[in-house]
Amino acid sequence: MKKPDNVYKLEKEVSSQMKKDIEKLIAYCQSKDADVIGLGEEYRSAVHHSQLTREKWHKMFPHAKVNVKVDFTIVKTGLVE
Repeated sequence: MKKPDNVYKLEKEVSSQMKKDIEKLIAYCQSKDADVIGLGEEYRSAVHHSQLTREKWHKMFPHAKVNVKVDFTIVKTGLVE
């Protein structure tokens, strides 16, 4: 872990796994028609004049495409140099 290259590789691997897990969670929520994360509120606040109602969102949610971006940085490795 002393080499910056190793830390970078670990960050990328953890980011990749987190992205996969989040995408699986969102897909599961969509299959159950349960917006437990609150993506509808995010959509409504981001898309002005959407006139999004609860009923409209419940029709859209199972088919919504969600882009996941993970920005993960290791600040400290815990090793004493």
